[in-house]
Formats: sequence, structure tokens, C-alpha cells
Amino acid sequence: STLASVHTRKTTARTAATAASDAVDGNQNGNIDQNSLSHTNSDAQAWWQVDLGSLADLREIRLWNRTDCCSDRLSNFHVFVSDVPFTSNVLSAVKTQPGVTDLAFPGVAGPTTTLSLNRTGRYVRVQLEGTNFLQLAEVEVFGRVIPNRAPTVVMTAPTSGATFTAPASIGFTVSAADPDGNLARVEYFQGTTKVGESTVAPYSFTWTNVAANTYSLTAKATDSAGLSTTSAAVSVTVNPANRAPSVSLTAPVSGATFTAPATVGITVNASDPDNDPLTFTVTGLHQA
Repeated sequence: STLASVHTRKTTARTAATAASDAVDGNQNGNIDQNSLSHTNSDAQAWWQVDLGSLADLREIRLWNRTDCCSDRLSNFHVFVSDVPFTSNVLSAVKTQPGVTDLAFPGVAGPTTTLSLNRTGRYVRVQLEGTNFLQLAEVEVFGRVIPNRAPTVVMTAPTSGATFTAPASIGFTVSAADPDGNLARVEYFQGTTKVGESTVAPYSFTWTNVAANTYSLTAKATDSAGLSTTSAAVSVTVNPANRAPSVSLTAPVSGATFTAPATVGITVNASDPDNDPLTFTVTGLHQA
């Protein structure tokens, strides 16, 4: 099936004389008077590209040239295919971008030019080598749309069973990816309450001023089509901040006197609000 009519992108880095969408309007008529020709101004390395909207299994790209005149304007060009957006408008940089297939066409294109390929792709670009008008009556991309696949997400920190002391700062670290290259965001939750979000890697977030309690933490990865995956829950505990014990000396009383060699009994009332074990140290004893 033909895929190219799904979405288009104008040549925003070049001033287009006509709409980029004219090359995916379903009309292959190459006569400019029929108002179905997409062309740029005379630009260095002029380009046109289409975003198919989702990843597809591509088999063929067909270009329809202008036919009323000037067919040589579609000559010495490259057709680039990529799963992810192109990162440059410079021909040499696009050629070396990882994951990009370069289908080079030397010479002048005929009324129709068919290029075969066997790869996945979402972005297709036609780009001239030199300076000229880029003219396209139609671009058709043939293949099979790959069903959208859910992203993957794993919380690597904190680990289940981790403990903190209030007021706590809990760092989320997440490994997330989308097999179609369309990961939009990662959200961080305690229970059903969202506490943070990341839109770019590395996916991490620090939840601050966390009160004492036990929490169930998750991360949810969502792609640009709205398909999402939630990580396995991680249980953490935030303990209350350590509180000082209380102590009072009940014996001997202040001002008590003894005769040497004396035995002085010391009695203390002490407790700890956190029920932590207590140790005792007696100071201020003097021997004559």
C-alpha cells in the first residue's frame, strides 16, 4: 500500500515556492499549470521530505518528475530513508547520520523513477547535490505500516526495600526505550499520584521532602501515539527522623552528701521515642 500521504513536512530550512504537500496529494500530473507540483526556490542542496507518521516496512519509492519542461531540475539527487528524524540539512551530514540509507541517483530523472529498498523507515527525504530548483510532481512510498509497539521501561533506582529518613529525597532512575523510536515522556508515580516527569534521556527525577510512610513507586513510559507501559512497582520505606532520647536523674538528689569511702547509687529514668537501644555514660565523678 502507498504510505506517503500520511503526513508531510515542508522544507522549512528552504523557502518553498509551493507547498511541500503538493508532492503527496495523489496527483502525478507533471504539468505545473495543473497546480500539483511541489518545488523549492533555487537553493543549495534543496530538499523535500515526508514524515510517514509511524514506522513502516518499506519496499519501494517512486518519484514523479515535472513533464512540461525543466526535467533536468530533478537530477543528481539523493533519496534518504531513516527511522528517526534527520538531524541536519547539510547533505554530507545526512549521508553520515547513523541509520540513514542513501539511495543516490546520478543524472536526470525520467518522468517516473522507481527506487527499491528493503528496510524500515519513517522519514523520507529527496535532496539535490548542487544548487537548483527541486521539483516533484508526486512522491509515492510503498510498503507496510508496522503496528505501533509499546515502549519498555524498567526502574533501576531506588530498589525494592530501600529505606530513607524523613524528610527524604528519593532519586528515580529509569531505563526506557521505544522500539519505534517515538518515546515521548517518562512519568514517575507514588501509588496513583504523579510526582514528576522527564521528556528527554537520561530519565531521572528526584522526589524531595518525602514524609515518613511506605510508598509504592512506578514509572510509566509513553510514546507519541499515546501507547504506554508501566514498570513493576518498587516498595520503599521512609522512616521518621531520629529523635533524641529523654533522661532524668532521680537519685541521688541534688545536694545529697556521703562519707568516704562512699557508695553512691545512681538511678535514672530514660526513654527513646524511636525505641532505639540506649547506652548510658556517667560523668562528673571525682575521687579525693
